[in-house]
Amino acid sequence: QQLNFKLDEIRDEKNTTIGWQIIYRDLQNVLDLISKGSEYRKLFNQSAFNNQYFFLYLKKWIASVMNQVEFSSLWKTLFIINVCKVKFENEDNNDSKKSILMDYRPWMESIVEYANQFGLDIKVKKKKVIWKEIIKQMVYRWPGKTENIIKTFNWRPKNAYCTINSNSNSNRYKIAVESMGSFNIDQKHLFSDFAYYHQSDLCAENLLPYLSDHPLKKEQYKELIGNKLDSIALKSRAIKGFDIPVFSTNINLKYKLPRLIKDSSNKMESKELRLQVNKYNYLKNYWYQFFDQSNSKVHVTQYRWDNSHIPKADAMYELGGISSVWQMSYYDTPSPFLSVAADILFSFSPLTVKQERLNGSRIQYQVSVGYPGDYRFSLLAPMAEKIKSKLRSNGAKTIIAFFDENSSTDERWTIGNSLVCEEYSFYLNKLLENPWLGVVFKPKKPHTLRKRLKPIDNLVEEALETGRCHFFMAESSGIPPAIAALSADLAIHGTIWAATAGVESALCGVPTLLMDQDNWHYSHLNALGKNEVVFHNWDDLWCAISDFSKNKEGNQRIGNWDALLVQLDPFRDGRAMERIGNFLNWLIDGFEQGLGKDDVLCGAVDRYGKQWGHDNIVQVKNQ
Repeated sequence: QQLNFKLDEIRDEKNTTIGWQIIYRDLQNVLDLISKGSEYRKLFNQSAFNNQYFFLYLKKWIASVMNQVEFSSLWKTLFIINVCKVKFENEDNNDSKKSILMDYRPWMESIVEYANQFGLDIKVKKKKVIWKEIIKQMVYRWPGKTENIIKTFNWRPKNAYCTINSNSNSNRYKIAVESMGSFNIDQKHLFSDFAYYHQSDLCAENLLPYLSDHPLKKEQYKELIGNKLDSIALKSRAIKGFDIPVFSTNINLKYKLPRLIKDSSNKMESKELRLQVNKYNYLKNYWYQFFDQSNSKVHVTQYRWDNSHIPKADAMYELGGISSVWQMSYYDTPSPFLSVAADILFSFSPLTVKQERLNGSRIQYQVSVGYPGDYRFSLLAPMAEKIKSKLRSNGAKTIIAFFDENSSTDERWTIGNSLVCEEYSFYLNKLLENPWLGVVFKPKKPHTLRKRLKPIDNLVEEALETGRCHFFMAESSGIPPAIAALSADLAIHGTIWAATAGVESALCGVPTLLMDQDNWHYSHLNALGKNEVVFHNWDDLWCAISDFSKNKEGNQRIGNWDALLVQLDPFRDGRAMERIGNFLNWLIDGFEQGLGKDDVLCGAVDRYGKQWGHDNIVQVKNQ
């Protein structure tokens, strides 16, 4: 039978949600067990691991929170162990033997040691053969031969194969930009992958967006053409027939990690490590050729959640180029899941320097730029005022905004739809009970919200009929939290462990509350005050909303973030993306002047320090 549980119901003795706790505590603990284990020390001492890029790549692969095809992610494995621990504790018969039947996977000895801490025994099943993974191994080990086979059998359209050099601006040095599917180059008030372009002195001729897993839409293609931006697709399905070249090349493994010595016991760990070496060789050489052919000297991305950016950074290193990552989300609890490999990390503030060291990041310079979405605040204010006026015209005297953190029908692995229905029901019922209240809802994934709220559909319709309720709905999640916050008198974010929407709301000047149903006592945001900013139950939250509504101007306690704002963003001037864009522009200018990487970096760092303060640049000494 399927083991029935909900993520938010599995808690420790302090009533903290264990699923989130594993990401920020247990993943690192098990990584330590793995790296210190005598059975793996021989493997890790091999020369392949002298490449610090690869070593971090491997650590992030082991600690992956994302689902893996070949076996369950480490996060899910550790979470299942904790679920079983809680289930066994709730059983009447505590004398029965407590065992878990689990598929064999790498690092099993360390996982067994972790389970033994809870008095649990693990019985292991043999690993199944997954043919998809065998094919992947062929691609990574013999990329040229496999690619030729694929072409021979026409597994991709013939016209999908081309090089980049035909692009109109290919003679200029490029900044290769990883696009996550949010363009909005012309709609500057929405979230954009290219905000540093339209907010700075960057030239379109120096940018090269590359498209992969997010299919290009017609309006996005028009934006690229209208702004004279060259672009390249990594997969033919990403462009749906648009006139954009698709990068393809026969991978020549120019750069190879030293081959791992086969373990005499032929353990699964040894096999998987050899696969990861082959995969890393493939990816590094793929990106080396991509950057080389496209004349790219700088790479920029905001996607840090897996290890995909690391071989890109290594390829840039070999080319004498510069890799960069900009911080998109707020976090204040370390995790190997968050680690970064880059020459430059554009962060909110110097507050994150210690955090990145604890994450295990390998960064050369950490550049504080402020909150990257702050330029949108002034653009959104007029639109927000229209929404606020409409709600007020229907009787709303106090307007609250609520941000959710998305949900799923499978409530075992993330926030469940039932919990989101409970949250929305609370605010909708309060709206119907109190004619003075207006509510603005900003869901993280607006296009799926009504489906997720189907059990309370009648309640939603009844609230909408009052004219005091507004939902931000769209086909994409490019709507920023600030527009909802600016439409309200008081904002509420539904989590504290992932508090970016709440941080954005506070930075745009709106009193903001955090509803912490996970009892996330690890966060620095708890210092803002229990039952003043951070709340743990609905009754206390409603008391604060009621008190605030009676005295909006005079009540300085509720939702006050003043003590922390300067630490979150030392600038607060709406120019964070301008700073990122200009810094990138200085880098590319240095390369076009014929300077080497070190001189380019030093020049940009010195220039930034003189303009924005040397205390906002930290040269990181990696251990």
